[in-house]
Amino acid sequence: MKRIIVMFGVLLLSRAVLAHTAHPHEHGDENMPQNRHDIILLSDSEHKKVPLEELEFYLQGAARPGHAHWYALAERVLAQSADDAFDDPRWLLARARVVQHRHHFDRAETLLHRVLAIDGDNVNAHLMLARIHLIRRDHAAARRACLNLVGHSDLLTSAICLLEVSGLDGQLSESYHQLSGIVRARQLDHRQLAWASQVLADMAYRLDRAEASERWLDAGLHASNDVSYLAAWADIKLERGKARRVLAQIIPLVPQPARAEDALLLRLALAERAVNRAQGDQSRLWRHRADARFARREQSGDRHHAGDMARYYLDLADQPRKALQWAEINWRQVREPRDFILLERARARIALQKNSRACR
Repeated sequence: MKRIIVMFGVLLLSRAVLAHTAHPHEHGDENMPQNRHDIILLSDSEHKKVPLEELEFYLQGAARPGHAHWYALAERVLAQSADDAFDDPRWLLARARVVQHRHHFDRAETLLHRVLAIDGDNVNAHLMLARIHLIRRDHAAARRACLNLVGHSDLLTSAICLLEVSGLDGQLSESYHQLSGIVRARQLDHRQLAWASQVLADMAYRLDRAEASERWLDAGLHASNDVSYLAAWADIKLERGKARRVLAQIIPLVPQPARAEDALLLRLALAERAVNRAQGDQSRLWRHRADARFARREQSGDRHHAGDMARYYLDLADQPRKALQWAEINWRQVREPRDFILLERARARIALQKNSRACR
Protein backbone atom coordinates (compact mmCIF):
# COMPACT_ATOMS: atom_id res chain seq x y z
CA MET A 1 0.00 0.00 0.00
CA LYS A 2 2.91 2.37 0.67
CA ARG A 3 3.96 2.12 -2.95
CA ILE A 4 0.45 2.79 -4.11
CA ILE A 5 0.34 5.98 -2.05
CA VAL A 6 2.92 7.67 -4.19
CA MET A 7 3.14 6.08 -7.58
CA PHE A 8 -0.44 6.25 -8.68
CA GLY A 9 -0.86 9.97 -8.07
CA VAL A 10 -0.33 10.90 -11.68
CA LEU A 11 -1.63 10.14 -14.99
CA LEU A 12 0.48 8.02 -17.00
CA LEU A 13 0.98 8.47 -20.69
CA SER A 14 -0.88 11.71 -20.48
CA ARG A 15 -3.82 10.24 -18.78
CA ALA A 16 -6.05 12.58 -16.87
CA VAL A 17 -2.85 14.63 -16.84
CA LEU A 18 -3.66 12.45 -20.16
CA ALA A 19 -6.41 14.08 -19.80
CA HIS A 20 -4.41 16.94 -18.35
CA THR A 21 -1.73 17.24 -21.07
CA ALA A 22 -0.86 16.68 -24.71
CA HIS A 23 -0.11 13.06 -25.53
CA PRO A 24 3.54 12.01 -25.56
CA HIS A 25 2.77 9.37 -28.15
CA GLU A 26 1.02 11.65 -30.63
CA HIS A 27 2.75 12.20 -33.92
CA GLY A 28 3.75 15.87 -33.74
CA ASP A 29 5.09 18.11 -36.44
CA GLU A 30 8.84 18.16 -36.01
CA ASN A 31 9.00 21.19 -38.33
CA MET A 32 6.89 23.24 -35.97
CA PRO A 33 8.29 26.79 -35.69
CA GLN A 34 10.19 27.24 -32.46
CA ASN A 35 9.43 30.92 -32.07
CA ARG A 36 5.94 32.38 -32.01
CA HIS A 37 7.15 35.36 -34.05
CA ASP A 38 7.76 32.96 -36.94
CA ILE A 39 4.10 32.00 -36.77
CA ILE A 40 2.94 35.60 -36.72
CA LEU A 41 4.85 36.17 -39.96
CA LEU A 42 3.06 33.19 -41.46
CA SER A 43 -0.30 34.68 -40.54
CA ASP A 44 0.13 38.19 -41.94
CA SER A 45 -1.92 37.29 -45.01
CA GLU A 46 -4.64 35.60 -43.03
CA HIS A 47 -7.53 37.99 -42.41
CA LYS A 48 -10.51 35.71 -41.87
CA LYS A 49 -9.08 32.96 -39.67
CA VAL A 50 -6.24 32.53 -37.26
CA PRO A 51 -3.64 30.14 -38.73
CA LEU A 52 -3.63 26.51 -37.84
CA GLU A 53 0.12 26.75 -37.27
CA GLU A 54 -0.40 29.03 -34.27
CA LEU A 55 -2.99 26.71 -32.76
CA GLU A 56 -0.74 23.68 -33.14
CA PHE A 57 2.20 25.63 -31.73
CA TYR A 58 0.27 26.28 -28.50
CA LEU A 59 -0.91 22.69 -28.24
CA GLN A 60 2.58 21.30 -28.83
CA GLY A 61 3.96 23.46 -26.03
CA ALA A 62 1.12 23.17 -23.53
CA ALA A 63 2.39 19.87 -22.09
CA ARG A 64 5.71 21.41 -21.03
CA PRO A 65 6.24 22.54 -17.44
CA GLY A 66 4.93 26.04 -16.83
CA HIS A 67 2.93 26.16 -20.06
CA ALA A 68 -0.51 24.82 -19.11
CA HIS A 69 -1.91 28.30 -19.74
CA TRP A 70 -1.21 27.73 -23.43
CA TYR A 71 -4.37 25.62 -23.54
CA ALA A 72 -6.29 28.83 -22.86
CA LEU A 73 -4.39 30.50 -25.72
CA ALA A 74 -5.34 27.59 -27.97
CA GLU A 75 -8.98 27.99 -26.95
CA ARG A 76 -8.81 31.66 -27.86
CA VAL A 77 -7.45 30.77 -31.29
CA LEU A 78 -10.29 28.30 -31.77
CA ALA A 79 -12.86 30.91 -30.71
CA GLN A 80 -11.51 33.35 -33.30
CA SER A 81 -11.38 30.90 -36.17
CA ALA A 82 -13.80 30.86 -39.07
CA ASP A 83 -16.56 28.24 -39.10
CA ASP A 84 -15.25 26.64 -42.27
CA ALA A 85 -11.95 25.89 -40.50
CA PHE A 86 -13.62 22.94 -38.83
CA ASP A 87 -14.01 21.06 -42.07
CA ASP A 88 -10.26 20.46 -41.82
CA PRO A 89 -9.27 17.30 -39.85
CA ARG A 90 -6.31 19.13 -38.29
CA TRP A 91 -8.62 21.77 -36.82
CA LEU A 92 -11.01 19.13 -35.57
CA LEU A 93 -8.17 17.16 -34.02
CA ALA A 94 -6.82 20.25 -32.29
CA ARG A 95 -10.26 21.05 -30.90
CA ALA A 96 -10.59 17.48 -29.66
CA ARG A 97 -7.30 17.82 -27.78
CA VAL A 98 -8.49 20.98 -26.06
CA VAL A 99 -11.84 19.55 -24.96
CA GLN A 100 -10.18 16.30 -23.86
CA HIS A 101 -7.82 18.35 -21.72
CA ARG A 102 -10.91 19.85 -20.07
CA HIS A 103 -12.25 16.33 -19.39
CA HIS A 104 -15.10 16.71 -21.89
CA PHE A 105 -14.58 13.22 -23.22
CA ASP A 106 -17.93 12.83 -24.98
CA ARG A 107 -17.34 16.00 -26.98
CA ALA A 108 -13.80 14.92 -27.77
CA GLU A 109 -15.01 11.55 -29.01
CA THR A 110 -17.59 13.22 -31.28
CA LEU A 111 -14.89 15.44 -32.78
CA LEU A 112 -12.58 12.49 -33.32
CA HIS A 113 -15.28 10.58 -35.16
CA ARG A 114 -15.72 13.62 -37.39
CA VAL A 115 -11.99 13.52 -38.09
CA LEU A 116 -12.19 9.85 -39.03
CA ALA A 117 -15.22 10.43 -41.24
CA ILE A 118 -12.98 12.72 -43.32
CA ASP A 119 -9.69 10.90 -42.85
CA GLY A 120 -10.23 7.33 -41.74
CA ASP A 121 -6.50 6.63 -41.51
CA ASN A 122 -5.72 9.47 -39.09
CA VAL A 123 -3.27 7.95 -36.61
CA ASN A 124 -3.64 10.61 -33.91
CA ALA A 125 -7.43 10.32 -33.95
CA HIS A 126 -7.26 6.56 -33.39
CA LEU A 127 -4.70 7.02 -30.59
CA MET A 128 -6.81 9.63 -28.85
CA LEU A 129 -9.90 7.43 -29.11
CA ALA A 130 -7.96 4.55 -27.56
CA ARG A 131 -6.98 6.83 -24.68
CA ILE A 132 -10.55 8.00 -24.10
CA HIS A 133 -11.79 4.39 -24.06
CA LEU A 134 -9.09 3.46 -21.53
CA ILE A 135 -10.13 6.38 -19.33
CA ARG A 136 -13.65 4.92 -19.40
CA ARG A 137 -12.34 1.39 -18.77
CA ASP A 138 -13.78 0.21 -22.07
CA HIS A 139 -10.93 -2.09 -23.03
CA ALA A 140 -12.71 -3.69 -25.97
CA ALA A 141 -13.28 -0.31 -27.63
CA ALA A 142 -9.71 0.74 -26.86
CA ARG A 143 -8.42 -2.43 -28.51
CA ARG A 144 -10.51 -1.75 -31.62
CA ALA A 145 -9.05 1.76 -31.85
CA CYS A 146 -5.53 0.33 -31.59
CA LEU A 147 -6.28 -2.31 -34.24
CA ASN A 148 -7.36 0.47 -36.58
CA LEU A 149 -3.76 1.69 -36.48
CA VAL A 150 -2.48 -1.48 -38.15
CA GLY A 151 -1.50 -0.66 -41.69
CA HIS A 152 -1.77 3.09 -41.08
CA SER A 153 1.04 3.61 -38.54
CA ASP A 154 4.41 2.04 -37.93
CA LEU A 155 4.29 -1.36 -36.26
CA LEU A 156 5.82 -0.07 -33.03
CA THR A 157 3.05 2.49 -32.51
CA SER A 158 0.29 -0.08 -32.95
CA ALA A 159 2.17 -2.60 -30.78
CA ILE A 160 2.56 -0.17 -27.87
CA CYS A 161 -1.10 0.78 -28.12
CA LEU A 162 -2.32 -2.83 -28.18
CA LEU A 163 -0.01 -4.05 -25.43
CA GLU A 164 -0.95 -1.19 -23.13
CA VAL A 165 -4.59 -2.19 -23.50
CA SER A 166 -3.78 -5.87 -22.94
CA GLY A 167 -1.79 -4.96 -19.83
CA LEU A 168 -4.89 -3.32 -18.38
CA ASP A 169 -7.18 -6.15 -19.45
CA GLY A 170 -5.88 -9.17 -17.57
CA GLN A 171 -2.65 -9.85 -19.46
CA LEU A 172 -0.24 -7.71 -17.48
CA SER A 173 2.77 -10.03 -17.21
CA GLU A 174 2.63 -11.22 -20.81
CA SER A 175 2.19 -7.69 -22.13
CA TYR A 176 5.09 -6.39 -20.07
CA HIS A 177 7.48 -9.06 -21.34
CA GLN A 178 6.41 -8.60 -24.94
CA LEU A 179 6.66 -4.82 -24.90
CA SER A 180 9.97 -4.74 -23.02
CA GLY A 181 11.42 -7.17 -25.57
CA ILE A 182 10.22 -5.04 -28.47
CA VAL A 183 11.63 -1.86 -26.96
CA ARG A 184 15.02 -3.41 -26.28
CA ALA A 185 15.24 -4.74 -29.83
CA ARG A 186 14.13 -1.62 -31.68
CA GLN A 187 15.46 1.88 -32.26
CA LEU A 188 12.85 4.31 -30.92
CA ASP A 189 12.44 7.99 -31.67
CA HIS A 190 12.01 10.38 -28.75
CA ARG A 191 8.21 10.29 -28.74
CA GLN A 192 8.09 6.51 -28.90
CA LEU A 193 10.71 6.16 -26.17
CA ALA A 194 8.86 8.48 -23.80
CA TRP A 195 5.55 6.74 -24.43
CA ALA A 196 6.87 3.17 -24.21
CA SER A 197 8.96 3.94 -21.12
CA GLN A 198 5.95 5.32 -19.29
CA VAL A 199 3.74 2.37 -20.24
CA LEU A 200 6.44 -0.11 -19.20
CA ALA A 201 7.05 1.74 -15.93
CA ASP A 202 3.35 1.50 -15.10
CA MET A 203 3.29 -2.19 -15.96
CA ALA A 204 6.42 -2.93 -13.92
CA TYR A 205 5.00 -1.13 -10.94
CA ARG A 206 1.76 -3.09 -11.06
CA LEU A 207 3.89 -6.24 -11.19
CA ASP A 208 5.47 -5.11 -7.88
CA ARG A 209 8.77 -4.31 -9.58
CA ALA A 210 9.36 -0.76 -8.40
CA GLU A 211 13.07 -0.81 -9.22
CA ALA A 212 12.36 -1.77 -12.83
CA SER A 213 9.67 0.91 -12.97
CA GLU A 214 12.22 3.47 -11.87
CA ARG A 215 14.71 2.30 -14.52
CA TRP A 216 12.15 2.63 -17.30
CA LEU A 217 11.24 6.15 -16.25
CA ASP A 218 14.91 7.10 -16.00
CA ALA A 219 15.45 5.68 -19.49
CA GLY A 220 12.88 7.96 -21.07
CA LEU A 221 13.44 11.08 -19.01
CA HIS A 222 15.77 12.71 -21.53
CA ALA A 223 13.20 12.11 -24.26
CA SER A 224 10.29 13.89 -22.59
CA ASN A 225 9.70 17.13 -20.74
CA ASP A 226 5.98 16.35 -20.56
CA VAL A 227 4.38 17.21 -17.22
CA SER A 228 2.69 13.82 -16.83
CA TYR A 229 5.99 12.04 -17.41
CA LEU A 230 7.83 14.24 -14.90
CA ALA A 231 5.11 13.66 -12.33
CA ALA A 232 5.32 9.88 -12.75
CA TRP A 233 9.11 10.04 -12.55
CA ALA A 234 8.92 12.18 -9.40
CA ASP A 235 6.49 9.74 -7.75
CA ILE A 236 8.81 6.77 -8.08
CA LYS A 237 11.79 8.81 -6.91
CA LEU A 238 9.88 9.98 -3.85
CA GLU A 239 8.85 6.44 -3.03
CA ARG A 240 12.43 5.25 -3.29
CA GLY A 241 13.78 7.97 -1.00
CA LYS A 242 15.29 10.20 -3.67
CA ALA A 243 13.57 13.47 -2.92
CA ARG A 244 16.69 15.51 -3.63
CA ARG A 245 16.67 14.23 -7.21
CA VAL A 246 13.11 15.45 -7.58
CA LEU A 247 14.00 18.95 -6.41
CA ALA A 248 17.13 19.08 -8.57
CA GLN A 249 15.33 17.90 -11.70
CA ILE A 250 12.08 19.84 -11.52
CA ILE A 251 12.89 23.18 -9.89
CA PRO A 252 14.94 24.41 -12.90
CA LEU A 253 11.98 23.57 -15.15
CA VAL A 254 9.63 25.93 -13.30
CA PRO A 255 11.50 29.28 -13.08
CA GLN A 256 8.11 30.95 -12.56
CA PRO A 257 6.55 28.96 -9.68
CA ALA A 258 3.23 30.73 -10.10
CA ARG A 259 2.90 28.95 -13.44
CA ALA A 260 4.00 25.52 -12.23
CA GLU A 261 1.35 22.89 -12.89
CA ASP A 262 -0.51 21.56 -9.86
CA ALA A 263 1.01 18.10 -10.35
CA LEU A 264 4.57 19.43 -10.23
CA LEU A 265 3.90 21.89 -7.42
CA LEU A 266 2.49 19.08 -5.29
CA ARG A 267 5.49 16.83 -5.89
CA LEU A 268 7.94 19.62 -5.12
CA ALA A 269 6.15 20.20 -1.82
CA LEU A 270 6.28 16.46 -1.03
CA ALA A 271 9.98 16.32 -1.93
CA GLU A 272 10.70 19.38 0.21
CA ARG A 273 8.97 17.76 3.17
CA ALA A 274 10.93 14.53 2.72
CA VAL A 275 14.24 16.40 2.62
CA ASN A 276 13.25 18.41 5.68
CA ARG A 277 12.46 15.27 7.64
CA ALA A 278 15.78 13.70 6.69
CA GLN A 279 17.83 16.76 7.61
CA GLY A 280 15.74 18.42 10.27
CA ASP A 281 15.26 21.53 8.10
CA GLN A 282 12.22 23.77 8.36
CA SER A 283 11.96 25.05 4.80
CA ARG A 284 8.33 25.29 3.66
CA LEU A 285 8.64 27.37 0.51
CA TRP A 286 7.03 24.83 -1.82
CA ARG A 287 4.53 23.77 0.84
CA HIS A 288 3.33 27.36 1.17
CA ARG A 289 3.01 27.64 -2.59
CA ALA A 290 1.07 24.38 -2.77
CA ASP A 291 -1.23 25.42 0.10
CA ALA A 292 -2.03 28.70 -1.64
CA ARG A 293 -2.64 27.06 -5.01
CA PHE A 294 -4.95 24.35 -3.74
CA ALA A 295 -6.83 26.78 -1.51
CA ARG A 296 -7.65 28.77 -4.66
CA ARG A 297 -8.73 25.59 -6.41
CA GLU A 298 -11.01 24.76 -3.47
CA GLN A 299 -12.55 28.23 -3.43
CA SER A 300 -13.22 28.23 -7.15
CA GLY A 301 -14.70 24.73 -7.14
CA ASP A 302 -12.32 23.77 -9.94
CA ARG A 303 -13.09 20.13 -10.75
CA HIS A 304 -10.63 19.88 -13.60
CA HIS A 305 -7.83 19.24 -11.08
CA ALA A 306 -9.82 16.88 -8.85
CA GLY A 307 -7.14 14.17 -8.84
CA ASP A 308 -4.44 16.59 -7.71
CA MET A 309 -6.82 18.03 -5.13
CA ALA A 310 -7.44 14.58 -3.67
CA ARG A 311 -3.75 13.80 -3.60
CA TYR A 312 -2.96 17.14 -1.92
CA TYR A 313 -5.48 16.59 0.87
CA LEU A 314 -4.43 12.99 1.35
CA ASP A 315 -0.64 13.12 1.17
CA LEU A 316 0.27 16.68 2.10
CA ALA A 317 -2.52 18.39 4.05
CA ASP A 318 -3.67 15.23 5.92
CA GLN A 319 -7.38 15.93 5.48
CA PRO A 320 -8.78 12.54 4.41
CA ARG A 321 -12.42 13.60 4.33
CA LYS A 322 -11.69 16.34 1.83
CA ALA A 323 -9.44 13.91 0.00
CA LEU A 324 -12.34 11.47 -0.32
CA GLN A 325 -14.65 14.21 -1.57
CA TRP A 326 -12.24 15.11 -4.36
CA ALA A 327 -11.31 11.51 -5.10
CA GLU A 328 -15.00 10.74 -5.70
CA ILE A 329 -15.29 13.72 -8.05
CA ASN A 330 -12.17 12.56 -9.86
CA TRP A 331 -13.48 8.99 -10.17
CA ARG A 332 -16.66 10.25 -11.81
CA GLN A 333 -14.51 11.96 -14.43
CA VAL A 334 -11.61 9.56 -15.02
CA ARG A 335 -11.68 5.82 -14.32
CA GLU A 336 -8.20 4.46 -14.66
CA PRO A 337 -6.48 2.15 -12.15
CA ARG A 338 -4.66 4.91 -10.34
CA ASP A 339 -7.91 6.86 -9.90
CA PHE A 340 -9.59 3.89 -8.24
CA ILE A 341 -6.57 3.35 -5.99
CA LEU A 342 -6.63 7.02 -4.98
CA LEU A 343 -10.30 6.64 -4.07
CA GLU A 344 -9.62 3.48 -2.06
CA ARG A 345 -6.72 5.11 -0.23
CA ALA A 346 -8.93 7.97 0.88
CA ARG A 347 -11.58 5.53 2.10
CA ALA A 348 -8.96 3.46 3.92
CA ARG A 349 -7.53 6.55 5.65
CA ILE A 350 -10.96 7.54 6.96
CA ALA A 351 -11.60 3.98 8.16
CA LEU A 352 -8.25 4.01 9.96
CA GLN A 353 -9.14 7.26 11.69
CA LYS A 354 -12.46 5.80 12.86
CA ASN A 355 -10.76 2.69 14.18
CA SER A 356 -8.17 4.78 16.02
CA ARG A 357 -10.89 6.78 17.72
CA ALA A 358 -12.79 3.63 18.65
CA CYS A 359 -9.70 2.19 20.34
CA ARG A 360 -9.12 5.20 22.57
